[in-house]
Amino acid sequence: MQRMIPAVTLILLAIAPMSASRANETNEFREQILNQSRQLQEMQQRLEELEAKQEQQSKGIPGIENVKISGDLRYRHEHTDEEDASNPGRWENGFDRDRIRARLMFEAIINNEWDVAFRIASGNDRSPASANQDLEDAFSQKNFWLDLAYFDWHPASVEALSVTGGKIKNPFYTVGKNQLIWDTDLNPEGIAARIHKPLSNGDQLFVNGGGFWVDESSSGADTSSQSQLSFQWYW
Repeated sequence: MQRMIPAVTLILLAIAPMSASRANETNEFREQILNQSRQLQEMQQRLEELEAKQEQQSKGIPGIENVKISGDLRYRHEHTDEEDASNPGRWENGFDRDRIRARLMFEAIINNEWDVAFRIASGNDRSPASANQDLEDAFSQKNFWLDLAYFDWHPASVEALSVTGGKIKNPFYTVGKNQLIWDTDLNPEGIAARIHKPLSNGDQLFVNGGGFWVDESSSGADTSSQSQLSFQWYW
């Protein structure tokens, strides 16, 4: 019996390291499972955030990715000759001036059918056809004006139709961008509708119409410009 004691002791000593090794392996395996579980939870959370963002966009809630910001700055030096009043037909040196035009525009997609936009611009005064600002008056502060502010409705049920309202861009087509009829800087105020429908063989049909407010009287009698309806074909 006494001879068996050393043998039992050796067996126990051999089992002890094996048990410790298996315990370490079990702990490492458990830690790996926990890490993988945390990673899966983070991936699931990220997926839910992306799905929520897509759902918001489909419901028409505008995000920063649906807003476009643009603008431009123009600097111009002008020299204008003047006719000598005392000697008709003779021209004097005239005068020089420097001018700037600064514009900043914001456009937002509300949903698949509605857009909104507004633009601010420089200008000497409330002129409807110029955003030029003279550099004068001893470094004085310059004005900014509301140059555009409108909505654009393009219903999915009428694919070719677009309706805009507010202080809008000129909706009428000018051949060769000729300013004889419409100044390119003129932004009318009112509401306009446009139908643009592609036809066969590359032809396209444009139908434009609009009604614009020119002035408002405190007496209650409003003055409106004539509505214009234009039919335009080109191919």
